[in-house]
Amino acid sequence: MGDATDKNRGFAFIDFDDYESAKKGMDLIGGMKIGSRFLTSDWAEKEPEIDESIMKNVKKLYARNLPPGTTSHQLTQWMECDKITHVKV
Repeated sequence: MGDATDKNRGFAFIDFDDYESAKKGMDLIGGMKIGSRFLTSDWAEKEPEIDESIMKNVKKLYARNLPPGTTSHQLTQWMECDKITHVKV
């Protein structure tokens, strides 16, 4: 899923197969607590005032506030989603 040289910088980009899976992933990350940290997420390609029909094509999330040492593999396991195509921390 991720690169072998994962170095956690406190955030990750997560790619999904489709918009619906990405939306579910966003909802899941938004309520996730890992250790003492609450994770947050947003669309990685979000634009202000963009048409909803265009946003339905976005499949990449930006997750932040990851605990130190988090790897792409761990983040993928925590999300329990088989629609993730790539994770970059």
